[in-house]
Amino acid sequence: MKKYGKYVRMGNMKILFTDLDGTLLTTDKRISDADLASIREMTAKGHRFVIASGRPLPSVLKLAASYDLIVPGFYVSCFNGSLIYDCYEQRKIQEITVSYEQAEYIFDEARKEGLHVHTYSDTHVIADHDTEEFRYYLDHIHMPGIVDPDFGKHMTHPPCKLIVMSFVSRNLLEDFRKRHSAWQEGKLDYTYSCDYMLEYTAKGASKGGTVKAMCEFFGIPLSDAIAVGDEENDISMIEAAGIGVAMQNATETVKSRADYITECDNNHDAITEVIRKFILP
Repeated sequence: MKKYGKYVRMGNMKILFTDLDGTLLTTDKRISDADLASIREMTAKGHRFVIASGRPLPSVLKLAASYDLIVPGFYVSCFNGSLIYDCYEQRKIQEITVSYEQAEYIFDEARKEGLHVHTYSDTHVIADHDTEEFRYYLDHIHMPGIVDPDFGKHMTHPPCKLIVMSFVSRNLLEDFRKRHSAWQEGKLDYTYSCDYMLEYTAKGASKGGTVKAMCEFFGIPLSDAIAVGDEENDISMIEAAGIGVAMQNATETVKSRADYITECDNNHDAITEVIRKFILP
């Protein structure tokens, strides 16, 4: 883990963490005009805004740039909390990586069981064979891919995350996870970002970890942190934040862990609802 710098808290600063897909983004993958205006208003008033996504950094930065969000007060936590990035200063705040040996183990075992697995370089998504899942994922995050059985030769540093995917059944992924749980213990954490994506990160890397790290970084009490999400991989940040918010369109499991459930869904300006209620009342 690497940490960089530290801010001194200014005034009554609050910090908002929001998931991307199914939360900040509508079903057609855009940020609504109302939500965009609310984000700009809160950051202009000195509050901090963090996109906390399972996506890789290039995918999130491309989206942020398309909405002119590379501004002071805007941050990204990507790879489910493995990498925290200051978009305006263009620097890493924290990075937690999986070892090459651990990545090779997951690749080898997934290959034996006929499951898709991929990881990331700085510029590409890397898989050891081409699959329907791989093509879908590349289209979803708008990044180029590399297919090569020797995935390691495309890596310049240890990866932040690996994803095992199956469109057949979540049960296949659960069976895979359980078979390797003894090996995983103490090495990697896992979560599901949806029913067909089993995601592995280094021990201690999570969206909840991002909430704690960023609050410490800025000197903001956890009670002044708000986290919003809709899927299983958002639960750790919803529980870590002073106010945990579930989207109206969230799964029932996520709703059961939240302090507040939005009246609006991701297609009807729910982030504006959260900002007006908890940050700019």
